[in-house]
Amino acid sequence: MKKNLLIGALLLGAASFSMLTGFDNTLTAQDILAKSQEAGKALNEVSADADINLDVDIAVPANDMSLGIQADGKEEIAAKMDPFGMQADMNMTVSLMGQNMVVDVSIYGIMEDDNTFSVYTKTAMEGEEAPQWTKTSTDGAQITQALEQAKNMTFDLSSLPFAFEVAPEATDVNGTECYVLSATATWNDLYLLAQPYLEQLPQEVPMDELDSYSQLLSGLKFNMQTCVDTETFRPMAVHLDVNGSDWTTIAALVSSLFGTDENGNAYEVSMDVKAADIDIVYDYTTPVEIVLPEEAASAQEADPSTLLDMVENADDAA
Repeated sequence: MKKNLLIGALLLGAASFSMLTGFDNTLTAQDILAKSQEAGKALNEVSADADINLDVDIAVPANDMSLGIQADGKEEIAAKMDPFGMQADMNMTVSLMGQNMVVDVSIYGIMEDDNTFSVYTKTAMEGEEAPQWTKTSTDGAQITQALEQAKNMTFDLSSLPFAFEVAPEATDVNGTECYVLSATATWNDLYLLAQPYLEQLPQEVPMDELDSYSQLLSGLKFNMQTCVDTETFRPMAVHLDVNGSDWTTIAALVSSLFGTDENGNAYEVSMDVKAADIDIVYDYTTPVEIVLPEEAASAQEADPSTLLDMVENADDAA
């Protein structure tokens, strides 16, 4: 069922929250990552603040069209494991063709009393009246089982398809001394790394759709920097950008939004991604309480939309 695609995103997000004395310059990247992986298994709750920056120019030469998109956003994220729940609130200012829009998105994942896991979502745009909540539900036992299996899994760090490097000196993140690890990985590297988790997803999750999404993103390159607490080995901050990526397939997807020429062919689209990055700072001291807003209780049940058809069209165009 298509609604179960959301399960995959939630579990991979929860798995990413992966936590003995001071800066030790004899530790290798693998040493630090292994300790962080073990510490993550004891993590019961976490919150984080994220800053998002996007600056993209899209051009359709044949139509003499150009489109600039800039977005600056802030997101507050929280998750707890027992019972599993998550919350994300994002405020994004988007500039499109000289017009500014403010978008607010709220997402709550709640384990209900009947052991149903429900995801409540609301998207509000500036000036819009009475935005509505929507609700998507699935079997909570599947979520609990998959999370428990994911928690007990261990990555073989020696077989990573990319290499982390450790900076020779520590850095400070909000008063916490941290190791700094850096690496560059392709989307295919990360998808391969996620396979053990994906194999634990409920059988209803359509793997062919996940593979289609992966094909769409295959040209992406991720430049990562992670700051890890030298005492607890919890990640304290993460920087991620996609500089140096190949946007050909995604440009083909975007081309479908511009229609076709007089011969029925998709327009050729070029993309210049000037910036696409995110910075996350984690908080392990603030208690996490996932409380669903009263207004969300009357949300209508709905299946989340799927990008599958758009992905297939992009593959054909590419």
